[in-house]
Amino acid sequence: DHPDNVSIQNIGCRRIKYLARSISNKRAVMACGGVPVILSAIEHFSNNEQLQTTKCAFAALCSLTSRNDVNKSEIGKSKLIPSIMKVMANHSDVEFVQEEGCNALLDLTFCPSHLFQLKAMTDEPAGIDAVLRNASRRFPGKCHSVCCVVLEKLNPNENEALDLIRSSDADFDDVLNIMKAFRTAGSVQNVGCVRLEIMTRKDDTDVNDSVVISLVLDAMVEHEGLFSLQALGASILTNLCQKCHSSGGDANIDLILESGAVALVLTSMQRFQKVESVQMEGCILLCHLARISVIGLDIVMEERPKKILKAAGKHFPEKCGMLSEEILQLISHRKVQMNGGKKPLKMKTMMKKPLTILKKKQHVHEKKVI
Repeated sequence: DHPDNVSIQNIGCRRIKYLARSISNKRAVMACGGVPVILSAIEHFSNNEQLQTTKCAFAALCSLTSRNDVNKSEIGKSKLIPSIMKVMANHSDVEFVQEEGCNALLDLTFCPSHLFQLKAMTDEPAGIDAVLRNASRRFPGKCHSVCCVVLEKLNPNENEALDLIRSSDADFDDVLNIMKAFRTAGSVQNVGCVRLEIMTRKDDTDVNDSVVISLVLDAMVEHEGLFSLQALGASILTNLCQKCHSSGGDANIDLILESGAVALVLTSMQRFQKVESVQMEGCILLCHLARISVIGLDIVMEERPKKILKAAGKHFPEKCGMLSEEILQLISHRKVQMNGGKKPLKMKTMMKKPLTILKKKQHVHEKKVI
């Protein structure tokens, strides 16, 4: 209500800084839109005469980062991390901003979720790498040692990533961020898909389905030789289809079909014909798509999966027999429907028919001549 009043902004920011010592108060501040208000104060009072207000406001902003593992979702929703980065980039020559900001970023690296969010920002022009190197160069006495620690923590190895992803504290966002950071590491993608498969079984899990679908399909393409990942990927896609369909929507199904998942799953089934999990999960996904979506059935039909499905049913009759047979029956019924209710002629019959007519005509002609 009083954005131009220096004293109110000063007192308010100091009060928030002290309130933020409590975890419940941190959540309340962020839930009530405290971050944009504090950020507005920083941007509004950035000239030399009002640097004290900027200092109070930035200290209040940074105080929200401590004990951040308990209020991960609030930090994400409030866009606290981009806000701190923005202020540090805009006030690169102000010592207290760089010092407070570096300490806040160090606090954030102790939580896997925030660590990998920060890592994802390293390649940006004004990303964390550029911001920290600037702070270290300009203010070595205050910032150098902290910057070195943060930069080192931003480069975890594959084993550390696996430990983080297996941790019981790792939530959905943690798993996604770790998988994004280690796209080429097959072991990380595989363990990540194990966690996602479990998480997507639950209807009440708050997940960004489109991000999961994209990430899982990328992992399946990147690591086409890992049969366990192929099976897990198909299972995750099935879970998301069922979740969407049970709530009366088709967004996930449309996205999966548009992303070329059918061709990818059939390719995996062809490559791993003797692996039960790949065949079973592939059949379940294809059957689900064919049952609930006409477009899905048409896409499955276009891929000509007959040989692959028959092989799955032959090798694993108990797990895949009924599913593969149902898919083939759905395809057969769809062909009849598209042919105006008539059963379409088989290729061999179509090839023989003109030849038969020609022979009959030739026979009639010979009779007339005689």
